[in-house]
Amino acid sequence: GQLFDVPGVGRSRAGAVVVGLEYAFVKPGERIGAECMRTLSRVAVGLAGDGASRSVVIGNQILTQGFAQVKDRHLNPAEVARGIGMGVAAVTRELYRQKIALRDPVAAARAAAISVGADAVIGRLLGRVLAKVGKRWRVEFTCGSATAIQFHDDFTEISLLEADGTQLARARCAYAAAMDMLQTGAVLGGGLGLLRVRGALDRLRGTEGEQTGFRILRDAIEQPAACIVQNANKDFSRVLAQQDIERGFDVRSGKLLHYANHGILDPVSTVIKTLAQAGRFGESMIASLKQGGVYLLEPDILAPALGGGAPSSPSGGASPPGGGAPPPGGGAPPPGGGGGAPLPP
Repeated sequence: GQLFDVPGVGRSRAGAVVVGLEYAFVKPGERIGAECMRTLSRVAVGLAGDGASRSVVIGNQILTQGFAQVKDRHLNPAEVARGIGMGVAAVTRELYRQKIALRDPVAAARAAAISVGADAVIGRLLGRVLAKVGKRWRVEFTCGSATAIQFHDDFTEISLLEADGTQLARARCAYAAAMDMLQTGAVLGGGLGLLRVRGALDRLRGTEGEQTGFRILRDAIEQPAACIVQNANKDFSRVLAQQDIERGFDVRSGKLLHYANHGILDPVSTVIKTLAQAGRFGESMIASLKQGGVYLLEPDILAPALGGGAPSSPSGGASPPGGGAPPPGGGAPPPGGGGGAPLPP
C-alpha cells in the first residue's frame, strides 16, 4: 500500500494503522463523541480486525444522523432506534441471501489476501496450502529466510521470505478470512456488497420514527464505499451512478471492475459482524438520547469526533485466529446505565 505520514506515528502504510492517539478535544460534547467512537472501534477491532473501520464509518453516520433527526424533527428516539435494529436484521438476511459460495480454496486465499491487504505472495502460498490440506488442518505462520511450505503430520507451516511482524499478522488475517469465506461464503468487497442490499430497507414499513431509522441505516451502509471513492478524490454520487450490482470502483486504476472476477470479496460473516456492532451501538446510543422529555446528551455537540480510535491492527476483514472476542453482552451499551460506554470526566 501507499505510505502516508500519520501524525505522531510517522510513515505508515495505509490500512496497516488504526490511529489510537488521544486528541485534546476542548468541548465536553466532543470528548464524549470521541470516546463513543473510540469505544466502538476497540470493540469492532476485536470482532473483525481492521474490518473495524467499516463498523466505525457506519456507526458514526448512524450516530450523527440519528441525533440530528431526533432533535430537528422531535422524533421519539426509541422508535428511531427500533427502526435501525429492524433495518440491520433485514440487511443481514439479504446479505446471507446474496452471499457467494466459494468452493475453491485457491480462489478463497487470493480473495482473502486482497481483503486484508496482504502481499500477493501470501495469497499464493496460502492457496497452495489450502488446496492440499483443505479445511481440516491447522495452519501456522513463521518468519523464515526462504519462501517455503513445510508439511507436518498435524499441521501445515508457512515460512515467509523476510517476513516482518506486519506481514506475519496479515498472513494470519488472510488465513482467517479465507476460512471464513470457505465456510460461510463471501460478498462483494469495497462496500459494494452493502450497496447491493439497500433495497431490503426500501421494502420495510413502520412508524415515522422507524422509517427514519431505515433511512439513516440506508445512508450509513453507503459510507464504506463512499469513503473509498472520496479518498481517491472522486465524486461518490457520480461513481455511484456508474456502478452496477457487479462492478465497483477500483482506486488504483480509477475504473470500474467486475469485483467477483477480480477476487475483491469480503467474508460475509465479517461484514455482518461489523454491521451488527455498528447497529447495536447506534441503536443503544440513540435510544438513550432522551428520557422523560429531557435530552441526556445534546445532539448538536456530538459532532463526528473520530480522533482516537482502535489500537493498531493489521488491515483486513477478519481477525486472526485467537483474536479478540466481543465483550460479554455484545455491543457497547448506552451511556448512563447498563454498564455503558465509558465517558470522560
